[in-house]
Amino acid sequence: MPREITDREAILSSLKSLELTSELFVEVNGKLKNAGDLEVIVDGRDYGNGKRVGPYVRLLAYDSGEAIMRQGEWGGNTFYLSVSGVLDVYITESATEQRKISRLQPGTCFGEMAVLAGVERNATVIVPQHAKATVLEVTRPALRLLRKLPMFGRVLDETYRAHGFGRALEDLSQPGRVADDEIVERLRDIGKFMVYAKHHALCQEGTPIDKVLLIKSGWVRRVSGVPIDATSTGIAVGIGESPDDRQCVDALDQVVDVSLVESDGSDVLLSIGPAGDGHVDFFVHPQRQLTVAVECHVG
Repeated sequence: MPREITDREAILSSLKSLELTSELFVEVNGKLKNAGDLEVIVDGRDYGNGKRVGPYVRLLAYDSGEAIMRQGEWGGNTFYLSVSGVLDVYITESATEQRKISRLQPGTCFGEMAVLAGVERNATVIVPQHAKATVLEVTRPALRLLRKLPMFGRVLDETYRAHGFGRALEDLSQPGRVADDEIVERLRDIGKFMVYAKHHALCQEGTPIDKVLLIKSGWVRRVSGVPIDATSTGIAVGIGESPDDRQCVDALDQVVDVSLVESDGSDVLLSIGPAGDGHVDFFVHPQRQLTVAVECHVG
């Protein structure tokens, strides 16, 4: 079990030492610009009448071999900032085997995908043998305050995309998947990781076919022959809800020809490429968020 370090000065020192959170300590005219936010994050604040917010961080010390988070766990309320010591990242390949995929250096943000995308942990992070590490555990409400910091907001977005993209490619490279090593490396060079909100139009009928989408999670609605209102592109009519209208797709090099495509977390490839005729529209389902793990432009 980790040991919590409750010393306030140690927590402040850790936050100040990290480039991601150092902007909390910027001074203007001799006073901390973000003093109020820093107080809530570190100490919490009592508003009276029993209403209290924060604190939103804990400083935790881990010993050799201890896990900070485990693949498959639902930890959507917390993410982490490594303060000292390196950390190893593993993914589960079978019931008894894990494979190391990377090593995190001090100052790295991790675990953010569970918070931002509402998904289970997609990797296990462990302190290497014969080593120790210290991390800041940050709870979800702190994001509203930390995102005010330009550096933190930019790095969080970059980290989220990098971790999501890297894990998607790792999944594709597993034995029995449709992509061989050459394809995975090509995707690494030309692809990008995207998250789309509901009502976003992925492609529109009659426009040139110019991209391939590998969908990691979420729902997509397909509409054909329905005019698109530019002010409300999420409207989808004529969509049946019977089992015949619902199909999981794992095909390559063809346009999907179903009314509703559902992904339950397994990889679904919509190959909108030269083999199709372009006469379909794909929308993000009006009640869901879509994670496009890999988006590649054709041409």
